[in-house]
Amino acid sequence: MNTSYMFLAAGGIFLVLAIVFLGTSKEGKKKKIGTFDPQYVLKFNEAYLLTGSIEKTLKQLEEQYEDNPYMQALIGKALTYLSGDYGDYETALGLLNNGDDNIAKCHAEIIRLEIAKSRGIPENTAN
Repeated sequence: MNTSYMFLAAGGIFLVLAIVFLGTSKEGKKKKIGTFDPQYVLKFNEAYLLTGSIEKTLKQLEEQYEDNPYMQALIGKALTYLSGDYGDYETALGLLNNGDDNIAKCHAEIIRLEIAKSRGIPENTAN
């Protein structure tokens, strides 16, 4: 009778270890996939100030997000859309919005700056 209890206890321990192992392996996969970066707006603004172009900004951000495949994929989709026949900034940058109002405001301001540049309007009077 003692050996049956020992086997039962060992089986229970292995079951618990298997559940813990499977639970942690799913967490590891989620980390590899990546999530939307909460610092995206800051990084986007910094990159745009350095490059002065939305396309160059997106390319630079794509390189910066090497360790976040989710962000890299979103930026890749935006770049692909921009290089297409109907590539417009509003739709391309809309692909990078996770529903945050700050991101929408940032993108709208950058688009406004791009329009002002193309029309030769100084930045501070382009309202």
